[in-house]
Amino acid sequence: MVLYGHSETYVETVFYGIFVAIAFFLLPFAIVFAKRNQSFGKFILLLPTQCVFVGIDNLLMLRGTQLNGYGDTAKFGNAVQACITPIFLTLCFDLAYIVHKNRSVNFFCISFDQGHRNIVEPWSWMMRNWMRLISLFSLAIGILVNFRLVGSSPYANQCGYYDWRKDASAPDAVLSLIPGTVLSIFNLIISFRLWLYGTNRALVINATVFNSWGILLIGAIGQLLGQVPSERYYPVSSNAGETLLLICVTYSFHIIHQDFQLSTSFNTFLDKYEKVAASRSARPSQPSSPKQKDELASG
Repeated sequence: MVLYGHSETYVETVFYGIFVAIAFFLLPFAIVFAKRNQSFGKFILLLPTQCVFVGIDNLLMLRGTQLNGYGDTAKFGNAVQACITPIFLTLCFDLAYIVHKNRSVNFFCISFDQGHRNIVEPWSWMMRNWMRLISLFSLAIGILVNFRLVGSSPYANQCGYYDWRKDASAPDAVLSLIPGTVLSIFNLIISFRLWLYGTNRALVINATVFNSWGILLIGAIGQLLGQVPSERYYPVSSNAGETLLLICVTYSFHIIHQDFQLSTSFNTFLDKYEKVAASRSARPSQPSSPKQKDELASG
């Protein structure tokens, strides 16, 4: 995440334009998906919201010095920018959660039974909502840093891991790296678990471990690499990592939608089979051969 109102090179402008185009290209797909899959939960609405936020963030970066870094538009952008990381955390966690819940596969110490979470309070509530609490923590840090409430270091939101020590004594310079770092750590874990599920538990059997369920892991790695570069490349690399992650999250929803459809079809088939089996077992046994028929008649 970076602040606005800085001069941009021609190459940086091109990259930001590409990121804007990608975000708004994904938006209609995200809207349609959210409307058709409301059974996933209200969190599904965060997907089109994130497309809009990533698009706005890059659009404001695209304006460069034409945008007053202290004006109302920049303040609006700072608020939007602070929401991007928490939304990614919530999206990725709930995405993996509903997949494991649907097939009753344990996820982050959360156990399920027939598609329902086992309620063991307060442990159950804590494990279900801990990522949301971390997202709120990340949002609070983003607001503090973006609105210069804890300092005014020129390196806050302007440099990655490579040269963060340029102003390590400034609290906002250090705090600015925390949301992205938290997202990277948890997203790597979540995407790895989702990849394991797709490789070992999904209804569609994959020939190798290199399958489409690993797409979110690619996005998580890309987002992490975007946090590394120096001050010169960080503005573009961090936004590139977020855009790549947005693409991978959107595609992951498509994969999970297919898995849910197969699961529903399989469950429907099992229900019909059980009904047929139950109706047959309820019928009186009929003689299956002429000899048995003669014995019944003589008896």
